[in-house]
Amino acid sequence: MADIKLAAGAPEQSSETAEPNEPTGQAEEPELPEEPEATEKPDDEKPDEEPDETPVKKTSKAPAKKSAKASTKEPAEKPAKKPAGKPAKESAKTPAEAQEERAVRIRIPVIVITDPLKAALTLLALVAVVTAGWFVYDWNAAKDDPARAVAAARDQALAQGRQAMVNLNTLDYRAAERDLKVWQDSSTGELYNQIAAGREGLIADVTRNKTATSAKILEAAITELDAAAGKATIIAALRVTVTPSTGAATTRISRQTGQLTRTAEGWKLASLGQAPSGG
Repeated sequence: MADIKLAAGAPEQSSETAEPNEPTGQAEEPELPEEPEATEKPDDEKPDEEPDETPVKKTSKAPAKKSAKASTKEPAEKPAKKPAGKPAKESAKTPAEAQEERAVRIRIPVIVITDPLKAALTLLALVAVVTAGWFVYDWNAAKDDPARAVAAARDQALAQGRQAMVNLNTLDYRAAERDLKVWQDSSTGELYNQIAAGREGLIADVTRNKTATSAKILEAAITELDAAAGKATIIAALRVTVTPSTGAATTRISRQTGQLTRTAEGWKLASLGQAPSGG
C-alpha cells in the first residue's frame, strides 16, 4: 500500500525513503522508456522490405508459369487446327476439278454456214483432214513394227482411196471450178495430168448440161498392197446419182477400180476406171 501511494501520490519524499524503493524503481525502468518505438522500427522496416521482396519473387515466377502453360497449350491447339483446315482446302481444289473449271471457261467459236452445199463440202474437207492426221499418227507409231506398219498402211490407203473415189465422182455445174480443184487434189501422176489437161472441156460440158453428180461408197477394199513401195489397188462399188436442172434424178451402181500411190500428202489415185464385170 505504501508503494502504491508513492507512485500515485506526491513526488516529494526524502532520500531515505527513496533508497529502499530504488530496486522497484529500477525494475520498472525498462517499462518506462519507449522501447516499443525501437522494437517497432524493425517491425516497420520489415513490411517495407517484404513488399520489395515479394514482387521480385512473383515476377520471377510468373513468366516461368506462363511459358510452361504456353508450351503445353500450343502443341495441343496447332495439331487440332491444321488437320481440320488443310484437307478441306485440298479436297476443294483437286486437279480434276480445276481442269473442269478451265474446260467450262473455254469458249468454242461457232461458224454458221448458210449455203448447204458449202456446209457439206466443208464437212467433207474436215473429215478428210482429221482422217489423214489420224492415219499419219498411226503410221508413225507403227513403223517400228513391220506387221503393224503394213496393217496401218492398208487402213490408210483404204480410207483415203475411198474418199478420192467419191471426190472424182462428184461434179456440180454450179461449182465446177471448185469440184475440179478437188479432183486434182485427190489425184497424182497420169490421172492428175489428164484432169489438168481436160479441165476446161469438163467445165464447159457440165455447165452446158446443167447436171450435178454425187456419189456414195457402198463397198470398198484394198486388193493389192506394197507398203514399202507405196503402191496399192482399190476396188469399190458406188451409187452414183445424176441430178439435172430440170427433171428427175437418175441413180446407177458403178463398180470402179483405181491405182493408189502414197505421196507426201497421203494416198492419191494415179488411175481410175471401170472394174471388169467379172472381177
